Amino acid sequence: MKTNKAKFLITSLALVAPVLAIVSCAYSPVYSYRNQGSTDAVDPVTPNPTNPTNPTNPSNPTTPSNPSTPGNPSDTVGNPNPNDPTLETQNIQQPISIEQERQNAQSDLKNFISDDKEWNLERLSITKPLENLSFGNYSYTNPSLLKLSDGTWFLASEGRKYSDEDSNNTIQIVSSFSTDQGRTWSEKVSPIVTVGGGKAHGGIAKNPSFAEVKDAQNPANNKIIMLFNISQPDFDPVAWYKKPHAEFVNLTLKNWRRFYILDSKDKADKYLNGTFTPTDEKYLAKPIVFNGEQNWWKVYKLPQNKSFDEITADSELTDTKIYIDNSYNPQTRTITGNVYKDVEATAVEGKDNEFTFAKLEVLPTKLDGSIYDYKVSKTENNQKYSVNKYVFDAGIKLYTLESKDNGKTWSNLQDINSQLNTFYQPKENTQDKSARYLGGLFAGSGNGVFLTNQKPPADSANAPMLKNNTLVFPVYWFAESNPEDKTEASNTESLFIYSNDFGKTWNRSSTNPEFTQAQQTNTTKSTIIEDKEGKIFISQNNTSGFLKVKASTDSGTTFTNIETTQDQKLKFPVSKTLAFAKISANSQDYFIYATPANADGTNGKLFISKTDLKNRQEMLDNLNGDYFGYYLTDHDVPFENAHIEITFQKDNYIEFAVVYQSKENLTKFNPNLKVGSDIYVSRYALYLTDISKLDI
Repeated sequence: MKTNKAKFLITSLALVAPVLAIVSCAYSPVYSYRNQGSTDAVDPVTPNPTNPTNPTNPSNPTTPSNPSTPGNPSDTVGNPNPNDPTLETQNIQQPISIEQERQNAQSDLKNFISDDKEWNLERLSITKPLENLSFGNYSYTNPSLLKLSDGTWFLASEGRKYSDEDSNNTIQIVSSFSTDQGRTWSEKVSPIVTVGGGKAHGGIAKNPSFAEVKDAQNPANNKIIMLFNISQPDFDPVAWYKKPHAEFVNLTLKNWRRFYILDSKDKADKYLNGTFTPTDEKYLAKPIVFNGEQNWWKVYKLPQNKSFDEITADSELTDTKIYIDNSYNPQTRTITGNVYKDVEATAVEGKDNEFTFAKLEVLPTKLDGSIYDYKVSKTENNQKYSVNKYVFDAGIKLYTLESKDNGKTWSNLQDINSQLNTFYQPKENTQDKSARYLGGLFAGSGNGVFLTNQKPPADSANAPMLKNNTLVFPVYWFAESNPEDKTEASNTESLFIYSNDFGKTWNRSSTNPEFTQAQQTNTTKSTIIEDKEGKIFISQNNTSGFLKVKASTDSGTTFTNIETTQDQKLKFPVSKTLAFAKISANSQDYFIYATPANADGTNGKLFISKTDLKNRQEMLDNLNGDYFGYYLTDHDVPFENAHIEITFQKDNYIEFAVVYQSKENLTKFNPNLKVGSDIYVSRYALYLTDISKLDI
């Protein structure tokens, strides 16, 4: 029996764990300190309460800018504050090597385990690589962690500049790196993409999700692909998709976009409500190549009394001499969305979608705003209204970027929306004969997966949807009821998109979201996993409160739901967040997952179960005094947008990391501030016994 040893370890850890946690904080230079000196970074500010659609400038008096106030952001990490009590013991010992840490953990976990336990767990460290009011941002949200093939840990997150809010904000995607298994992180964050140009520099890049592509046959294809969303700074999906909108011109011209120039209150109202008529002035934007650059658009005016549905590739359109730059600049890492007017560009002979403009030095003088500008307040006939001057008829769009140097630089922006067919296709033998826009596809679920363990099909004529070298990303619909007549129920539904050519072209797994109440899944974010046997598992956040996992053994051709016990004791708010991973050891498969215990999304907990989901065990259970006596987060601390990454395995010894978002009340720094979000990374070591003799 090893029970006494186990009790000794538990007692010892109860005393030592706080010290170890503090020591582990010392590994990260940003764990518990915000640089209070002056920097070149822009101060984060709160939205102007008198004009909520426009952020205030950095001199906003509600923003902490006094060097003695901890709210001052930093773009570098400075010297620690000697008065910070969390650093009192941080120099008591030098950090040991990764190899020694691993040997110690494996030995302790194996030796100090009671005979009635089938697993043992140790938290190795916890760090906070991204802290609110630092690196020029107010908050950090929606993290994603990926261990690269060279061993580097790649961490990405949204950096929210003015507040913790989803809209009326400027949001960029940033990254940090660790070369020592997550014990320390880079002292600066690197922007991946920032959206917005014009004069206001608004715009939102959000929901980052990543996958590493490794092509054994052609290493030139090796890269990281990021899937993400872009929207205007004031985008509200709940309000937007309740109105009739259509991103594309029509079913035939899916890569031409509806475009609007809103210079009156009447046009602004019709745009928001989707009530333009054929007699109204309308525009479209064609994708073009401008001076050799992709992701530009040229704006044309539709003939009078013509609807978008009537436009063909041969329709006579009026040249407005307006051009839109939606390209990605690898040097500045920006997508400006800049709109230039009165540009006398020349069409390239023989190519109707390529244009040149020799006088690039005068192009800045033609700038007239951005498609990502904040709304501007105007008055017409003594009525006030807010409007974006230049807009696409679209809410949120999907893009990809690529990196071929492990996330150091990025390029090859792709707008993939037209490939994913987000128009509603009328079903045969129904009364519905009109095509319409379904709504947005949201990224930012779990990371993508590059399939490598799929079995070749026995019959090549019936090849499965997914195969080796297929790149798969989870996404989800945000589709409201039919805005034309409200006859259908709104729905969110998880699905996946996939590419069989290393990210050049994309398809989606399902035809359309289901709108009949009985068929709705009410699923949102999801995690996709491929195991070593080629099985594909999808775990879906949902509103039921229970796990929803489905599995495929035929390369995605069919999926079968794994039945779960509908026990109220096992009900948790998995709609808030659900981190999910699969592990195998001792010829046995397990799921490990993390979710908040409380309905308000607080008190993160970690669980393990067999893959039949019939039962589960809480891995951090302080109610019974087991193990370390702490949760992933305390009972009243938020646990949001979590992700689990398996980082090491040798036989039945496994290491994994849980990255998650938590929140902090910032009124203690300044009464005018609200809540700010931080990103944490917790590292764990897990030892699994041979459970063939046990009943889990």
